[in-house]
Amino acid sequence: MILDLSKAFDTVNHSILLKKLYFYGIRGKCHSWIADCLSNRKQIVKYNEVHVSSSEMTFTCGVPQGSILGPLLFLIYINDLNNSTCKVSTILFADDTNLLCSGKDLQELESIVNIQLTGVQEWLLVNQLTLNKKKSKFIIFKSHKKRFKRQLHLQLSGNDLQRVEESKFLGIIIDQHLTWKNHVEYVI
Repeated sequence: MILDLSKAFDTVNHSILLKKLYFYGIRGKCHSWIADCLSNRKQIVKYNEVHVSSSEMTFTCGVPQGSILGPLLFLIYINDLNNSTCKVSTILFADDTNLLCSGKDLQELESIVNIQLTGVQEWLLVNQLTLNKKKSKFIIFKSHKKRFKRQLHLQLSGNDLQRVEESKFLGIIIDQHLTWKNHVEYVI
C-alpha cells in the first residue's frame, strides 16, 4: 500500500514530537534547543522582495521545511507507525509511507490487511495526521501469468483504496510484475 499523508510536514504536533524525542533519548539541552526551534516560529510571504507581503503568522504545528532538520524530525515523528501493525512491514522515507504484506491466499490477505489498516488509522488519529484517501493506493505484486478470480477490497477509514498496476516510489516506477519496462520508458 502506498499511503499519502495530507500536508505531512505541516501537521506535526509539537508536543507529541517532543515526547517522542524524549522517549528516543533526546533530552536536556538538545531537547530544549529543538523545543525552542519549533516554538514561536513565524512566517511571512514576500513577493518582489518588499513591494507586497503577507501578514506575519505564528505556527503552532509542523516542522521546518527546506532544512535538514525537518525531514529528520518528521521521520522521528512517524517512526513508531510500525508499532500499529504486527503483520505488515513499513517502509518510511521522509513523507513516503509504504506498507507491505505478503500471502498466498488473496481472501486471507485481504482480511489481514484490512485488520492491520484499522491499527494504522488509529495510529494516524492519535498522532493527529490525516491520510489523503484519493492519493493512497495499493498494488499487488504478482507473476504476469497469475490471474485472480476475485477483486481485492482494502479499506482505510471506511474508504476503498484504489488498486493500481504501477506506482512511483522514490522516483522509480514499479509495476505489478516488477518488469521495470515502464520505468525504463519513463527514463528514455
